[in-house]
Amino acid sequence: MRVPCLLPTDRPTRDNEATLLSFYQQLLDRDPTLATETDRGDGGKAAHWVATTPPVWSQSFIDSYIDLLVANGADMTAVDDNDGLTPLHYAAMWGSHRVAASLCRRLTAADINRGTPNDSNRTPLWSAACPLDEDTQLLDDDTAEAADKDEATSEIPHLKSTIRVLLQAGAGIARLPTATERERRIRQLVLPEYRTVLNELGDVAMAAINAALAPQRDHSMLLARLLPLAPHHDGHPTHPSPSSLSFGPQEAEAVGWKIGSFLHQPHTAMATIDGYLMGESLLRRRVSAAVAHFVTRAATRTTSNREVVGGSRHVQQDGGAKRTKVTVPPLQCFAVNGGQQGGGRHRRLGVREVIHKARLDVAAQHGVEGVVKGFNTHLGDSDCQFQWQELGHINRRGQFEALQIS
Repeated sequence: MRVPCLLPTDRPTRDNEATLLSFYQQLLDRDPTLATETDRGDGGKAAHWVATTPPVWSQSFIDSYIDLLVANGADMTAVDDNDGLTPLHYAAMWGSHRVAASLCRRLTAADINRGTPNDSNRTPLWSAACPLDEDTQLLDDDTAEAADKDEATSEIPHLKSTIRVLLQAGAGIARLPTATERERRIRQLVLPEYRTVLNELGDVAMAAINAALAPQRDHSMLLARLLPLAPHHDGHPTHPSPSSLSFGPQEAEAVGWKIGSFLHQPHTAMATIDGYLMGESLLRRRVSAAVAHFVTRAATRTTSNREVVGGSRHVQQDGGAKRTKVTVPPLQCFAVNGGQQGGGRHRRLGVREVIHKARLDVAAQHGVEGVVKGFNTHLGDSDCQFQWQELGHINRRGQFEALQIS
């Protein structure tokens, strides 16, 4: 049941992978115990072995292979007989980021942060960071062989990708030891990868929102064009023949948007977030809650997509014919409780500010620097400062209502 150990430069085709999977299926149909057998040499099982191959197999192949193992009784938390390492430890050490991603989607937070029997701090994250440190040190060694440096250069991107996968799955940076200079140096190698994860998260959240609202946007645009053309009969005896519907300025757009709201897909947004932040974490809970609230309000409490995305518009000046161009922010469906100190005036926020606040909090917790805001940069981070217990929204009665995002 071992996956062939190919060269790092090999590129198996989909047909190659499909053929190999069919062979594995036939083998397991004849003998399901192959999925759980232990190698007499290294003490590992099939789930360990797949992590030791160069990361040339597609994510689809890895997922299907592990599905076969699980379906035939393989335990993804089983440890080897030598060091008490799980398959995720193996994937981390070997930089098998696709195997790590497949495993993390099946494991609990405790398993993702699991140490070994002899060292509770030897988590998968530590197991990936250690070889990254070794390779980084080797590249700085003037006495190292060129071939060794070339190998280290090829390994580093895969180890970094694996670290990012583990962080997306909720691997705890706080579990990394810092007692020695080497341990602190290793921890410092992890922080830039977490910065990358946090910077990508902003785009992922926006993609999640756009995916959820896409059906509503598409159909409302179509309806806005078709509604004025639709014949109708209003039932009046003097108007027996159908006539075109009559709409005021932007009225057809508003009607189309309301009809389209039945088509928005909040579950798509949640699936997008969960696909990126795979493991249970405070960051995922906050981002998911913020995106869910925004999608619901954008779909059901607005009159058009323009109200959701903001932009610029021209307004008439008082008492004159001159029109002035003003900037309208994206939908601000969050509010920070003003309370007595704020004079009862609640500060409104958009979803980007809330998500950036969630990113800033975890960055500050672990000492991660360089998280890019990506919007309203002239304000710095001042517009994203609030306490989570103060965050809420203004309900239909115009009253502040807490969102209970903590």
